[in-house]
Amino acid sequence: MRGYYGTTGLLAMVFVAGGALAVDTPAKGSHLAQVRTASVTTVAQTAQPGLSATVQQVERYFNDVKTLQADFKQTVTGEARASTGTFYWQKPGKFLWLYKQPVAQKLVSTGSAIYFIDDRQQATQVPTNAGVARLFNAKTLNFSKQGLRATHVAQTGRELAVTFAVEKDMADGDGAGLKQLTLVFMRLPGNRIELARIDALDTLNTTTRVELSNVRRNLMLTRSLFDYTPGVYQQRN
Repeated sequence: MRGYYGTTGLLAMVFVAGGALAVDTPAKGSHLAQVRTASVTTVAQTAQPGLSATVQQVERYFNDVKTLQADFKQTVTGEARASTGTFYWQKPGKFLWLYKQPVAQKLVSTGSAIYFIDDRQQATQVPTNAGVARLFNAKTLNFSKQGLRATHVAQTGRELAVTFAVEKDMADGDGAGLKQLTLVFMRLPGNRIELARIDALDTLNTTTRVELSNVRRNLMLTRSLFDYTPGVYQQRN
């Protein structure tokens, strides 16, 4: 699958048909790289009464977003080069991962369908209700209803990370399903949080990490960003 789609296609498979937890070192220069791991406290769900409140805070973050725009850097286990571009999200159910480097490709949700368009302008339709796409497609996000069960929380004065196990029916299929997901947030004044990283571990134990920067919420986005009319494409079941 990676041979045909390349790194961006892997995002389409991991972020739409799968996902997860990255345990590698943050990119040099990233604000996350400056957080001392020694100061992070990770606690299992059964031993942390505050986990439920933390999950509710994260759900509120997603549910309060109307639009979001951010630059992103994507790295994948075993891939030498990183991919960069811009992410756009508009509720309900529209998003665009616009890749600029190393090749121009995109993953777009029109609100009714999701398409991966490669650098040859060939389009592949992918499911709208699978993998990490559920985070951005849900009108009102409820992690348990999306097949994501919070298991761990890690906190420092600067960041908050929540790890989710993926229910089996969501992980199955195509050998590249979502296995584990970690959402990392930067802490802001006033007990606010901002999404900074998504780590995705698929069932092939490949990690996809997407780091966000220059995050801006509730802007006016151009509707045409999410427009796409497919020509001939492969239907993905």
